[in-house]
Amino acid sequence: MNLVKNNFIVVYYKTMSRLSQFDTIDAQSVFSNALTYTKSNVNQTTSNTTGVTLTGFAGIITTMPETLATSGTLSFTVTHTEVAPTSLVLANVAGYSGAGIPIVNVASVTRGSFALSVSNAHATTPLNSTLKIGYQIL
Repeated sequence: MNLVKNNFIVVYYKTMSRLSQFDTIDAQSVFSNALTYTKSNVNQTTSNTTGVTLTGFAGIITTMPETLATSGTLSFTVTHTEVAPTSLVLANVAGYSGAGIPIVNVASVTRGSFALSVSNAHATTPLNSTLKIGYQIL
């Protein structure tokens, strides 16, 4: 748990599954030690179900133009050598200007890859445009 108080951040952390210690650090040290990610962008080729290979821990996947029917779902594999079964993979719709309602979910995570699922939540209108999927691997 973090609390900001008088330009300081109080950081609480757990050890042995209980709140046991806390330290106060100034905001400057927090920002100088911020996490940075290698970003990469990739374009899907051939079809909406074609897999892609990533090298960065964050970025954008641009799909082929979506033609997903109403209430339909498709999936594709994303390969990344650093992904482990315990990795936390986050994904979201980062850009879409077509019809329908695209939804992105992480379907599974295995060693070296994860699967993304794209769904159309609209009951009467199919997807009809390129989808940009933002991702982050933790």
